[in-house]
Amino acid sequence: MKKLLATTVALLICGIACAQNIAQTLSETESLLGKRDPRLRIDLDTRIDLKYMEGNEPEYSNFTLQNMRLIVSGEIIPGIRYRWRQRLNKSTTANPDGSGAATDYIWVAFDLGHRKSWTVTVGKQLVQLGTYEFNYVGTNRYLSTQVNSDFENTRIGIKAAYQFLGQTFNFQVMNAGSQMTDDGHSTRGLAAAAMWNGSLFNDVIGTRIGYAAFQHNSSKIYQWVTAGVQINAGIVTTELDFFRGDRMIDYSSAVEIREGRHHIQDMSGAANILFNLGKFRPSVKGVWDRRKDMELNADAYGNLGIQALLEYYPFPEGLLKDLRFHAAYFYKHTSFEGSFSSLRNESLHTALVGMRWVIPVK
Repeated sequence: MKKLLATTVALLICGIACAQNIAQTLSETESLLGKRDPRLRIDLDTRIDLKYMEGNEPEYSNFTLQNMRLIVSGEIIPGIRYRWRQRLNKSTTANPDGSGAATDYIWVAFDLGHRKSWTVTVGKQLVQLGTYEFNYVGTNRYLSTQVNSDFENTRIGIKAAYQFLGQTFNFQVMNAGSQMTDDGHSTRGLAAAAMWNGSLFNDVIGTRIGYAAFQHNSSKIYQWVTAGVQINAGIVTTELDFFRGDRMIDYSSAVEIREGRHHIQDMSGAANILFNLGKFRPSVKGVWDRRKDMELNADAYGNLGIQALLEYYPFPEGLLKDLRFHAAYFYKHTSFEGSFSSLRNESLHTALVGMRWVIPVK
């Protein structure tokens, strides 16, 4: 492992040095094709990691294309915007709702009202769960809570957002999704969500508090309660998040002897402390998970995890402003309980270094 880490550090230093050589010539460039047009912007969001994992079988050590996403966005006319994000490293298998699994979202938003206080968004969009962790894009995630890592986070639907005095109240109606509906209700289930995205005391405190109800069948609703608090104190930002809700999933990847979809109840919490030191942005994060199998009426297992992360943004302006180098270490421990208490507990160590760059193509 020491040899691997030495190699990765050397590659990281070489990458930074090469980028610095071209940074000066690109500092005034808005995109690869020159000045950006607000009506059509194209970005390529990429992240590549050299990852080492120890504690699971078999041991893993490899370069990984963590993310490759095409983002197309723009403003058609003032007050009408659109956004499309497509994964280029994921299968395009069709979903029952007609959208491809590789399409993260595709929506159009309309600003309404005399003061543009209302925004109506139509299309495949992010579910309004109220935590900060849930709102991070995949390229900005390392160690996640269990809910955040395997929740189907986008649905086709409509959302109305009302803004006033720095507060935003979101109301959403959408498809329930395959994780929520039973087998006989997969094409008929709907869901509703409400979320307060708040700002208090001149942005010192932020809030994301949400409630969502997903139709499981004609007589049962799966409920989700979520809450997030962000505290901004100078260069330090603290985020505290909580998830709790029911769904139907196959969790045999964690417990091989429990295959097929089962009704489970998840609870997860996260504490993330971030430091903004200019080009350097270290952070420390802890996560806690508890999964209960509702069919067995017993806890299945729980996770505890901790992460140390350093991100480095060498170029504050121009074409390379969204270029980032990162190094992270995280540890996760899984304890099996209830019907699975005879299984051996698991511990997983992960170390990685990598690069992320949102490339402004047009």
